Amino acid sequence: MTAVQGRERPSVFFSPSLRRRGFTLVEVMIVISLIVVIASLAIPISIRARLQSNETAAISNLRTISSAAESFRTTQTPPAYAASLSAMASASPPYLDSSWNTSNERQGYVYTYAVAGNGDTFSTTAVPRTLNVSGSNFYCVDQTGVIRRYQGGAAMGGADGCNAGGTPI
Repeated sequence: MTAVQGRERPSVFFSPSLRRRGFTLVEVMIVISLIVVIASLAIPISIRARLQSNETAAISNLRTISSAAESFRTTQTPPAYAASLSAMASASPPYLDSSWNTSNERQGYVYTYAVAGNGDTFSTTAVPRTLNVSGSNFYCVDQTGVIRRYQGGAAMGGADGCNAGGTPI
């Protein structure tokens, strides 16, 4: 209650009949602008995290393929690398998961396996399906077991092995 000209009357700030219902346009616009600012910070971070997880998965898959190829080779007489990824996946016992029979694409990377005609050397490359979206680096592993990283789509190698220009991981 406030005193006005000697009598008391209810304050407009505490009057039940004048109480606001809902939000003003200014309040809604402030909330929306805060959401936009937070989203503009969070989206690039989540994209970068997904890209890094795809690249980590690619390195892990190349290690798995390299180990499977070496294991396959040691069981062959004379020792030779498998002709394809599906040959390692369908062998008995299998050296790779059976999903390698149907697709050579995992976590945004496409894998290509190549073996030399005599079976003495091989290489597997991992190339991002969409550059700078699913991955930003290219990878290669060969019979040495060294995984190499290449940037910008540099020539990685073929059935005779990876090119030495990549950075060993």
